[in-house]
Amino acid sequence: MASYGYYRLSIFTAMFVGYTLYYFNRKTFSFVMPSVMEEVTLEKDDLGLITSSQSLAYAISKFISGVLSDQISARLLFCSGLFLVGLINVFFSWSSTVTAFAVLWFFNGLAQGFGWPPCGKILRKWFEPSQFGTWWAVLSTSMNLAGSLGPLIATTMALSYSWRVTLSLSGSIAVVSAFICLIFIINEPMDVGLPNIEPSLKKGSKKGRIVLFLRLESEFHVYLPLFEERMGCQLWILSLGATFGFCSYGPIALFGVIANESAPSNLSGTSHAIVALMANVGGFLAGFPFSSIAKVYSWDMAFWIAEVTCAVTTVAFFLLRNIRTKMGRLPKKID
Repeated sequence: MASYGYYRLSIFTAMFVGYTLYYFNRKTFSFVMPSVMEEVTLEKDDLGLITSSQSLAYAISKFISGVLSDQISARLLFCSGLFLVGLINVFFSWSSTVTAFAVLWFFNGLAQGFGWPPCGKILRKWFEPSQFGTWWAVLSTSMNLAGSLGPLIATTMALSYSWRVTLSLSGSIAVVSAFICLIFIINEPMDVGLPNIEPSLKKGSKKGRIVLFLRLESEFHVYLPLFEERMGCQLWILSLGATFGFCSYGPIALFGVIANESAPSNLSGTSHAIVALMANVGGFLAGFPFSSIAKVYSWDMAFWIAEVTCAVTTVAFFLLRNIRTKMGRLPKKID
């Protein structure tokens, strides 16, 4: 019988490759957009419609997928989503109208939501609590890999062949990979005759809350120079933006880790889905409503509102830093 190490390596590798393809096929339209516009007439509003349709569908689907991952096989959910994403990209490569682009990219967003929640569910089942955060972070780099190499690969293929070949090939690879992932990904150790990993009271959850607190505090200080430097140089603002991204991206990942670890294993997907839903709500509020405030009043007012929001949230995190995050009955602490 194979050991935990063998199954962990094969399962993690399959999920890493699979989610890299998920993310690459989520961004293919953005990667080849210039080539598409040379062949198909697209206005700015059309581009916004196509990309926004995917974002809306993804927000809805990610929440539903998180709940479903607690009810049905996470393995089947992940693989079926990857299969549909690839198939939709192939259909997209055959299309030539704005309506078809928008509809297909909406369905792409729906299928994309089946990717990440099952990954968290399977990681929770196969890795010790002391290892969960580390492997969650490593798996998250699949998005960075696809985001950094994706534009180079897609642009090169679009210039050498065409954007249709690029989407068709990437979609076909995703379809084939879905069946490979179906072979290698296993829901839990019990499915292969190994004892399931029992959850234990994990030390260090307070550290996670401290990091989140520091993140909010860093945001508070990053926003301040932005509205004070009303007419500052663009390089300075870009530098502040880079610092803000550096301070926020890593701690944002901790929300998912804490959401998964705080809930019982049979509800970890739902817990993460709720957190992800609120993240999407925050992303929406940072877009149109935030820009509307700036348009009606000024950017100074918009940033002041952001400052107050960050300050209030930081104080709330500080006051609630010792709150018990575990849901359900806690296992006895082992000395």
